Amino acid sequence: MVPKEATAMVKSMQMFGYGSLFEDFYIVITTVSYKQETQADLDKGVEGALKTLEAQGASNIVVKTEEFDTQKGLRGKKAYGTLTMIDKINGKSTKMYYELIFFGQNNGLQQIMVFHREDDQYGQEITDRMLNSVELSVSK
Repeated sequence: MVPKEATAMVKSMQMFGYGSLFEDFYIVITTVSYKQETQADLDKGVEGALKTLEAQGASNIVVKTEEFDTQKGLRGKKAYGTLTMIDKINGKSTKMYYELIFFGQNNGLQQIMVFHREDDQYGQEITDRMLNSVELSVSK
């Protein structure tokens, strides 16, 4: 999810998603390349993603942030916590756990977002396995 003020700077964007915010499990992986040399502001990336979630119906968002390092030492930013999603069609609310990981490198931004029901043990196990295996190739 790219903040509106950054869209004019975007050269290309690739996205993969599975599920939706209104299902039990949801994952989105996004890679953005910028037109000009740009150092991605990971804090603004987190902020923009949270604003987008609010616009999609998320409320009661609890946010914790920390540094995130891959096994090969690539450093990024992690935001995680809980939120309540309200399905505007049926009015049903679901408490979700989320983890957002952001990396900035070589005029680009990589983002991984994973959501699952807060009480879903298997969703947490899948999330942990995925995030523990994250590795990005550093292009020159």
